[in-house]
Amino acid sequence: MSRISIPRRAMNQSPGGRPSRLAFGPDEWPGQWMARILLGVVLLLPTATRLTAGVDAWSTNGPYDERIKALGIAPSDPSTIYAAALGGIVHSDDGGESWGSPVALATVIPPEGDPDRGVVQALAVDPRDPGTVFAATAAEIWKSEDSGASWDRLTPELVPGVMTDLRALRIDPDNPSTLYALSATCLGCTGFSSAGGVLKSVDGGVTWTDISEGLLEATSGGKYLHFLVVDPNQTSTLWAGGTSGLQRSLDGGLTWSGSVLQWPVRSMIIDPLTPGTLYVGDQFGILRRSSDDGASWAEFGAFPVDGSPRSLDFLATDSLTGSRLFAATKGVASDGIYRSDDGGDTWTPVLRRPSTHRGVESLAVAATVPARVLAGTTHGGLFLSSDGGDSWRGSNTHSTVGASVDDLVVHPSRPSTMWAATRFLGVQKTLDGGLTWAPANQGLPATRIRSLAIDPATPERLYAGSDGGIYRSTDGGESWSPASEGLASTPPVWWILVDPQVPSTLYANVFYSLYKSTDGAGSWQLVPAIDVRGEMVIDPSSTNVLYLVSDEGVLKSVDSGNEWHLTGLPRQVSPLAIDPKQPSTVYAGQNGSVASSLSIFKTTDGGVTWEELPTPCASHCRWIDLLAVDPLQPNRVYAATDLGLYRSEDGGNSWTLESPELSFVLGALVFDPSRPSTRYAAGSGVLGRTDVDCQAFQCLRDDRFQVEIVWEDFQGHRGIAGMVDGATNDSGVAWFFDPGRWEALVKILDGCGYNGQLWTLAAAATNVEMVLSVTDTTTERVNRYWNPAGQSFQPVLDTKAFAACGDPESPSAPHLETPPTATNWARARGQASTAACVPGNGELCLGSGRFRVEANWRDFAGRSGTARVVPMQSEESGLFWFFAADNWELLVKVVDGCGLNGHHWVMAAGATNVEMELLVTDTLTGEWVRYFQPLGESTTPILDTQALEGCQP
Repeated sequence: MSRISIPRRAMNQSPGGRPSRLAFGPDEWPGQWMARILLGVVLLLPTATRLTAGVDAWSTNGPYDERIKALGIAPSDPSTIYAAALGGIVHSDDGGESWGSPVALATVIPPEGDPDRGVVQALAVDPRDPGTVFAATAAEIWKSEDSGASWDRLTPELVPGVMTDLRALRIDPDNPSTLYALSATCLGCTGFSSAGGVLKSVDGGVTWTDISEGLLEATSGGKYLHFLVVDPNQTSTLWAGGTSGLQRSLDGGLTWSGSVLQWPVRSMIIDPLTPGTLYVGDQFGILRRSSDDGASWAEFGAFPVDGSPRSLDFLATDSLTGSRLFAATKGVASDGIYRSDDGGDTWTPVLRRPSTHRGVESLAVAATVPARVLAGTTHGGLFLSSDGGDSWRGSNTHSTVGASVDDLVVHPSRPSTMWAATRFLGVQKTLDGGLTWAPANQGLPATRIRSLAIDPATPERLYAGSDGGIYRSTDGGESWSPASEGLASTPPVWWILVDPQVPSTLYANVFYSLYKSTDGAGSWQLVPAIDVRGEMVIDPSSTNVLYLVSDEGVLKSVDSGNEWHLTGLPRQVSPLAIDPKQPSTVYAGQNGSVASSLSIFKTTDGGVTWEELPTPCASHCRWIDLLAVDPLQPNRVYAATDLGLYRSEDGGNSWTLESPELSFVLGALVFDPSRPSTRYAAGSGVLGRTDVDCQAFQCLRDDRFQVEIVWEDFQGHRGIAGMVDGATNDSGVAWFFDPGRWEALVKILDGCGYNGQLWTLAAAATNVEMVLSVTDTTTERVNRYWNPAGQSFQPVLDTKAFAACGDPESPSAPHLETPPTATNWARARGQASTAACVPGNGELCLGSGRFRVEANWRDFAGRSGTARVVPMQSEESGLFWFFAADNWELLVKVVDGCGLNGHHWVMAAGATNVEMELLVTDTLTGEWVRYFQPLGESTTPILDTQALEGCQP
């Protein structure tokens, strides 16, 4: 079941309203509060990683399932190989020594919604053109003419309502425009029930015809087709086999004979050098051979096994040796690949199953290079042999396969730490944003993990829902223990939700029944008379309020799930999403499975009334797997459909197709809590995307570096910093609560002439929690700098931020020469005669000209000067530059705090460690205050709430 996973902060949140600028206790006056927070100065904690999210594109970053579903070797060029995996299709042009990046097909998910059935099941390479390749998914066939770089869907539906579960593609080697497709099963077919069938195209896949008449006629119990073979010696001869035996067509599928072999068969090959010689294998490990084109068969006996029979799922040979055969088996511990050099009389194991996979999924031998053999395994990746199977090596690039991921959670304050719930690999954990993954499964059952949840207050506490119940970890997934007490049984756990305000309260959908725990999963109680058919969401501002999808429609509870009533949407819907900033706004999706068309509904009054929104893709979409609302940008809504991921910027009133490649089932869409431009999707692996948006965020140095700041105040309100217009190529400034009150200064400087690095310098006149993220969109590296709540911001003077250099003669070359040490500004006060502020190069006039702000500097070479005013300011805030007009050094603001403590406040932050002197004068009263920063020291920001007294008129 798809659901949304949105990391929440470890504190109460109150959406809506303007964030408070300062928070005081009931018995505190502002001076006491400011003095208290200035006692502890904590350095920023920088982290730097390479991005695991593609820039303006989605990239798969693991965990890697290494499941190779299909292989294709070009007959005319055996160095050209294609491999299909859950993460897409990859291409090698050097015989499997190296591989390109995976290309995912925009597959249509079948009604069951199983992502395994939306991936590529079969490949076929044109026998004359190695760059032309065909791929089959569950119900579609695709074609690429550029070696897999791009793909075109040949037909929306092959035979509407008939063929499903395509398992094989074959091309006539004498006439490549003739193709055949094998359907393992068939829904709604007449004449052969669920037996499956064969389709044929004579125009390169543009149109298809059902040629199944007479093939495996219906009998009680149904049939299943496993393979289709085109005779290389006589290409009009086809062979199809499955649970009812082996049949033959001598006229390209126009007619089919009765059973040539009345025995369930799994695999077949034809000797390319000896016409009429056939081999078939079955699920009992028995190999049979015919030397007279199937008229008679000789049984070789049980295939060599170490104690138990095994299914002969794959047989392969090459066009040069004929008598050299390869057989692949799976199902028991000793499975692997066997080779025969004498036409099947004797066999030798050449590749036993490694501990990392469960069997062979695909097998291919290069037709004209018989020494080259490839084997795709269930979870062990791709293995390559260049000596006919005598030795093997892994041929994985960690770009070949993304695991099937059903859910994803992100650490709320360390977003580079994530946990993924996978279909076959249990829980996987990354500490570096997806660069590397490791199992986190100790104590978990060997069953599918369907859902994950994290305690926002104690992120080391995790919950996992599996096919065998609920499990809990208190050490970040290093170990797990059962937490299913009170469950009536241990069926699949579809989802788990943690109350964001009371994390000891949890809810779980256990096989369509709702359970609740109030002791952190120590015990569970059934919520009676509730039939769960979809997601549940919790109002983050009032966690007594819950919304739940049932058979009746959307239900609502206002007492933490004790009683439920039907909202104004009495329809069966599937995905559900709540706006975390405006929680009376809820979105619901209705899929084509329960209605005549796809629909999205929205309520803005807590479910009393609902309106139907425009559908993302009109009548062309069949499924909405997921709805999500951006937690920091509430009008931005996402809808995951069978045609891709759609985005709305106006609360669902209009939609744009953002990511057609994300057309498979998404288990979760997760928003990076500290970097608004970055999202992660759980599906075929963990996919990441970072959007470069220089309108929404600040971009510096020719738009190469994207700057983002997320702040959180003392009431738990979170937001994205707004950027002030007028930035230079090097420098930008941000505001948090009021566009006229500037908070942070950020610079990217060219330090190549000093240490071969580009530098990040930042300063902020604030003590709220904030995360500064700087992304190099060229190298895909991101640096994060975190300032904890209640601590004055320690300036960032990162002289090793980015290794990619520009022009060493840049006029904004930085003037930092020694590692800085932290200090506080020295302060002095005085009284002078009043004189009006004269706006100009050296005087910054704030407060309608009442406050004159001046600054001086001295660098390490002994040079000194007067700071120059940047020609942009607001009523309260302004900037100075020292060495170059585009390299801003000092942010200053004078805030009217008279209504709070009878003073005007001075706040300032400098992104430099040269000597500085800042002078602020009240020209009305003559009162002045001077601040001094010594040479070679970086400073905490000035947060002086008692700077100037002149509040009386």
